[in-house]
Amino acid sequence: MARAAAGCHRGGSQVTLTNGSLVQHNTGTAGGGAIVFGRLNALDTSSDLTGNCSTTDGGGAMVSGGTLFLSGADMHANQAMGATGRGGAIFATGGALVTMTASSFIGESSPCCNAAYDGAGIYADHASIASLGGNSTILQNKAANNGGGLYLANGSVFSALTGTNVGYDGQAGNGNTAILGAGIYADGSAVAFAGRIINNDAANSGGGMYASASAITLTGASVGGSELNQSNSISTTGLNGAGLYLINNTHAWLSNTVISGNTLSNPATGYGGGAYVRAGSYLTATNSQIERHVAPSAFDGRGAGLYIYDSTVTLANTRVSSNTAANLGGGARLFGSSALNVLGGSTFVNNRAGNGVGGAIAGTNAAAIDVNAATFQSNTASIHGGAIYLDSGALDATGWFDFRYNGAGGNGGAVAVSGAGRRALRRAAIGPVIWTPIPPAAMAARCTCPTQPQ
Repeated sequence: MARAAAGCHRGGSQVTLTNGSLVQHNTGTAGGGAIVFGRLNALDTSSDLTGNCSTTDGGGAMVSGGTLFLSGADMHANQAMGATGRGGAIFATGGALVTMTASSFIGESSPCCNAAYDGAGIYADHASIASLGGNSTILQNKAANNGGGLYLANGSVFSALTGTNVGYDGQAGNGNTAILGAGIYADGSAVAFAGRIINNDAANSGGGMYASASAITLTGASVGGSELNQSNSISTTGLNGAGLYLINNTHAWLSNTVISGNTLSNPATGYGGGAYVRAGSYLTATNSQIERHVAPSAFDGRGAGLYIYDSTVTLANTRVSSNTAANLGGGARLFGSSALNVLGGSTFVNNRAGNGVGGAIAGTNAAAIDVNAATFQSNTASIHGGAIYLDSGALDATGWFDFRYNGAGGNGGAVAVSGAGRRALRRAAIGPVIWTPIPPAAMAARCTCPTQPQ
């Protein structure tokens, strides 16, 4: 078994680790295990970089303008020990390229944990990180600040094919941890992802992903899940966006993606179990699902599925279902100058506001809700607006729309518009309008209503 000391691989040079070669238990100022200016290949399951330490950045490796290629190799138990150390396993900078394939692991359950201040697994500064799938996994990395699995900055790109995992569900604790962005933290960068983001835990916000001024594309991806150890989460003292937290003009495009079962747990507050969208950001979801989230605070649990704050969300053939806000806005909450477009066969089904208004949607301030070719069924609110509640802004429903089997403890079994809210319902030639509100007087006798479809 070969054991390599920390080294510099300069422009044009290439080093390959194979046949059980280890880069292990080395210490350096930067790049504890290796500094890569040329190319470093690690090509089998026993040729790992493990237990290395830097006093600044890149506990396992610093890749500066070079290439690191991992095929079946792992990087674990590395540390960037500086007060603001970046990249516990890998610090990639200056146009560097890092590629993972064939079940490469950044992090492990044993020996545990790459660690750093930011980017405990990987910190990318104007660099490209690529996962070719094949069960390549970034797991159980611990950031003292932000970006448990990955921290992307300064125009970095993370591209990941199907078969990539950020976090893992083998056991509890297999996810990544951080204050913001436990799975992925992206600042002024781009993510194109087709794998799973699961089992990550943020102390404050962005359990699965925190993205600021970034471009996010999720295709055939999963954020959270319905099985054991798949939910991304926010701690009991944390705030918002258990699945996704999008801020500062971030643009996110979701296609055939499922955001499911992510967990808010602060008993005092919590917004956006599925996604929290703020400050001029845009989220567009097509053929996707946002489901099974709970905002548990009866005092301030809002927008269990989606919380939209001075931002725009567009849903096309997308299902928002079985989300429960203990306060208001079970499916979605709009606040500030926000817009929600529910289009193209989208559905809100079985959402609930447990101690407030808007079982499916609650809008206030300058909210704009546009409904076209959409279905709202079996949503409930304890007070007003079983499907939609709006006290300021505009609701515009055109084309065909289907409001059935919704219920409210107060006014507007289907829709309640009050205060400065404006409602326009216009039937178009493309289909029927189905409008079945349940008035307050009927609530006491709801057991006599026809059986609702499941």
